[in-house]
Amino acid sequence: MVWAWIDEIKGAIRARTFANDWDIPEAEGNGSGSMLLAEKLKRSIEIKHGKGSVIFARPVSNNCVRIGGKIVIKRKDAVDTVR
Repeated sequence: MVWAWIDEIKGAIRARTFANDWDIPEAEGNGSGSMLLAEKLKRSIEIKHGKGSVIFARPVSNNCVRIGGKIVIKRKDAVDTVR
């Protein structure tokens, strides 16, 4: 997983995960990487992955992180935008 701050003060991050060794060109949402990053940074973060995945992660105690998220599912016959 590679990442960069979108807005450090707000805890907003843009991240991408590439898993070519597992035949996954790009993982659209990386929960395990997001949990590790929140624990390493010791703060709540919002990570935008891929084209429509957002993961929220925050440390809650020693080596534990609460995680959640949202996705946008796009159908071929529908037009949608991520906000």
